[in-house]
Amino acid sequence: EPTAEVILLIDNREFIGNGASRGNYAYEMEDALLQCKVRPELRCLPAGDAMFILRLTDDGSELVLDHIIERKTLCDYVESWKDGRVRRQTHALDECGIPRRMLILEGRLSELNSCAGLYKESGPMLQRHLCDLSVGKGYFVHNTRNMRETVATFASMYRHLERRYSHMSREELVRRSCGTYSGWAAATAARSKRLTVEQLFSLQLC
Repeated sequence: EPTAEVILLIDNREFIGNGASRGNYAYEMEDALLQCKVRPELRCLPAGDAMFILRLTDDGSELVLDHIIERKTLCDYVESWKDGRVRRQTHALDECGIPRRMLILEGRLSELNSCAGLYKESGPMLQRHLCDLSVGKGYFVHNTRNMRETVATFASMYRHLERRYSHMSREELVRRSCGTYSGWAAATAARSKRLTVEQLFSLQLC
């Protein structure tokens, strides 16, 4: 019998679209993952848009695994560069204590036409930012064409982690994890609150 169950946590504040077409991406993602036999749960995450945890079968304790993901559509990535969100969000991932960080850029390159003005103005800086993430900070930057491919990426990661961890002993799982989820969430939220005005200004200039 497995000693733990792998859970994919999805941030419940993930949305897609604008105006009347705005929909809750997290709930659409949850339904699609269930169809792929992935166990998702929606939560308000203090960092990232998705992450993996282990829930121990003996007492329900939750352990953080070493993968955390930020997901953006291509146009949202361009727009969030302009308003500084993406730098604050990747900074939160840098500081959260989870070593394997991933940025999923979702959408076809042709979709950049709808935000071509922003991209033309910021393109070189965006390319430097992606290079810094992948080469300088060790992020895995992955492009998917749509939510279906994003789901397939999550499902592949889920099955890999399930094979790797589900039959380890409790002691081994605790040793290999990044700590309990409750402890990680509290520390990450506290760290975010301590972000100073000077640090925020510095991130805006990066």
